[in-house]
Amino acid sequence: MAKKALYLAKISITFFLIGTFNNALSQSAKKDSEVYLVFDQIVGKTNTGVFNGTEYFNRFRTINEKHQFFKGDQFYKGSLLLTEASYPDLDLKYDVYLDELIIGNLEILGSPMTVIDKGKVVAFTIGNSSFVNIKKEEESSDRALSGYAEILSEKESLVLLKKHKKAISRKTNSKRAYYEFKDGHSYFLKYKNQLYPLKNLKSLISIFPDQKTILKTSYDSHQRLKKTQPDVFFKSIISDLQEALILKQTKG
Repeated sequence: MAKKALYLAKISITFFLIGTFNNALSQSAKKDSEVYLVFDQIVGKTNTGVFNGTEYFNRFRTINEKHQFFKGDQFYKGSLLLTEASYPDLDLKYDVYLDELIIGNLEILGSPMTVIDKGKVVAFTIGNSSFVNIKKEEESSDRALSGYAEILSEKESLVLLKKHKKAISRKTNSKRAYYEFKDGHSYFLKYKNQLYPLKNLKSLISIFPDQKTILKTSYDSHQRLKKTQPDVFFKSIISDLQEALILKQTKG
C-alpha cells in the first residue's frame, strides 16, 4: 500500500509539474526564456548539459513518408523539462517506434544527434504538441501505458493522453531493402491520479458509472468523428464529461 501511495503521489506531482511547465512556456515564461537564451548564447547549448546521453543512429532505411518519427523526420523547435532543469528553444524529434526523444546539436559540425536519457525526462514539447513521460513503476508493471504520451487536453481533473505507436514492416524492391512504418495509437485518461485506457463507451462508463446517460449521449453525438478524427472525438467527449462533473459538483 505504501508503494502504491508513493507511485500515485509521483503521478500527481508529475502532472502538476507538466501543468506548470506548459503554463510557463505559453504564458509567463517569456522573461525566464530570455534569460536561458542569453545564457545559452554565452556558454553555448553544447555546454549546458542537455546533450548528455547516447548518440542516436537511425538504423531503419526509409524511402518514403512512412517513417518512424512524430510529425516528420526533421527536427522541430521544442522545449524540454528534465528532473534537474528546463531548456527552451531546442531542436527535437521523437522516434515513436523506439520511444526515444532525440536532440540535434546544430552547433557542432555534422549536427550529431543524442538520445536524451528517458529516466530524466519529465515532459517536452515539439511544436505545439506537449508530451509527458509516464514512468513504469513496480505497481504499474502491467499497465499498457508507459513512456512518452501526448497530452491532448487538460480539463480540470481530467487529462486526456494519446500514446503514439508505429508498426514496422520490411520491404524490398529491385534495388534494396527498406522499412515502412504504420501509424497507430491508443488513448488514456488520467483521473484522480489513476490512468485508465479508453477504448469504447463501456470503458468510459466503467470509470464514471454515475455519468452513464451523459456519456451515452455524448458518444452518440460525436460518433461520426471516431474513425476520421479520433483525437477530436475523445476530446469532445471529455469536454462534455467535464461539464457534467462541474454541474454535479455545483449542485452538491
